Formats: sequence, structure tokens, C-alpha cells
Amino acid sequence: MTTLLHLDASARLGRSGVQPHGSHSRRLSAHFIERWQHLRPGDRIVRRDVGQHPPHVNPGCMMSWPRATPWSTNCWRPT
Repeated sequence: MTTLLHLDASARLGRSGVQPHGSHSRRLSAHFIERWQHLRPGDRIVRRDVGQHPPHVNPGCMMSWPRATPWSTNCWRPT
């Protein structure tokens, strides 16, 4: 079984063609996921919406960007 990570990053809610101001990228990624699930129904889909729920960033790290990396500093924390 494969696990597919579905990331939505648009700040626009909904999908274009469905909602008046919906996101084109959300519509495209939803179509991809629907096709994937049709062809591979046993696979697991993990969905993250970073447009609506962005990860927490330590404000002090913004001063050291781009030198800082998530692996070398304590800039990124799971929410």
C-alpha cells in the first residue's frame, strides 16, 4: 500500500468551478486525488491544508533566514 501526501496551500477556500472564488489548484489536486483513488483504492491519502493551517514558525528564525534550516535550528515546531 502506498501513502500519498495531499498538500493544499491555497488561501482560497473551495474549488474553482464549484465556488465563485474557489482555488484552481485545489480543484486540480482534488481531481488528481479522485483519479488516484479510483485507480488505487487501497492506498492511503493523508491530507494537509497548509493554506488554512500553516505550520508554526518561530519569529526569531525569520531574522536568520535563509541561513537557518529546519534541521540545524529550532525554527519549526509541529502544531
